Amino acid sequence: LQCSGGSARLAGALRELLLDSDGRVRPVRLSALLQAALGVAASADDSDGFIDFDAVPKEGASTTELVDFLLSPGGRSLKPLLVGELATSLDLVVRSATRQAFYELQASLRPRVPGLGVALPAPPAPPLPVVTPGGPKLL
Repeated sequence: LQCSGGSARLAGALRELLLDSDGRVRPVRLSALLQAALGVAASADDSDGFIDFDAVPKEGASTTELVDFLLSPGGRSLKPLLVGELATSLDLVVRSATRQAFYELQASLRPRVPGLGVALPAPPAPPLPVVTPGGPKLL
């Protein structure tokens, strides 16, 4: 994560603000940060410069405004963080969907009793030929 001007302290503060102890993005804080960057405050009390990163404004900036901000030079420091989070989330979704599809396929290929729909037990594994000193044997 790099910030404009290459400030390591600023990048560290941004990481500490947005990431939890597991390195995952805190969605509420990210939303509050983006809303604050666009000038939207969580309450009327925030006009003095204090921003509560654990509270999201009820009426904030639109999705279009947020995307425009992220694509602008001002959102440059958040892009690597969001790309990493998007990659992790996409990986989890794909793994979960693949695992679920595999289990459903496995269940649909299990032999069933016609008319009852009851699944039969899995057939035993086929015997494997093994060469032993006394000659070939099936295990």
